[in-house]
Amino acid sequence: MSMVATNMTQGDSKMRTCDLPPYVRDFRYSEDSLGYVFVVHNHPVGDVLSRRDIRYIFNQGVMHGFSFKTGEREIPIGIIAFFSKGGPGSPSCDGFFQYTPLTGDLLRWTVDARSGLKREQYGVVRWLDSENFEIEYR
Repeated sequence: MSMVATNMTQGDSKMRTCDLPPYVRDFRYSEDSLGYVFVVHNHPVGDVLSRRDIRYIFNQGVMHGFSFKTGEREIPIGIIAFFSKGGPGSPSCDGFFQYTPLTGDLLRWTVDARSGLKREQYGVVRWLDSENFEIEYR
C-alpha cells in the first residue's frame, strides 16, 4: 500500500504524490499467496483517476516491471483510488477507480447493495510512446 506524506514541499494538495517502497518483504506470506499489487489511495470527491495517477503507475511499471511472477501466476501492477459520496461527518466507501497498465483499462467499481461490487469500464489508456498517452472515454 502506498502512503502519502505531507511535508513542506508537498504543501499544495494538488501536488501531493504517493511513494512506493522499492521492495516489500513480508515473511508471513509466501510469494504464491500474492493476489494483487496495487498502489492504493483515495479520491474523496469521486473524481476519476487523474493523468498524474496514470503516469505515476506507468512510471512505477517501467522501474519495477508491469507484472510479477509468483509460482505459475503472473500478477499485474495497478493503481486504485477509493471514493466516497458521503459528506463531512458521514464517510462511506462507495467504490474505487482502477487502472492496470498491462490492459489499459480504466474501471469504476461501485458498491451495489443487492449484488455487491459492480464493474464498469469508463475508458482505455493508449500509450503513444513512453511519455505521451491518450484516454478514450466510453
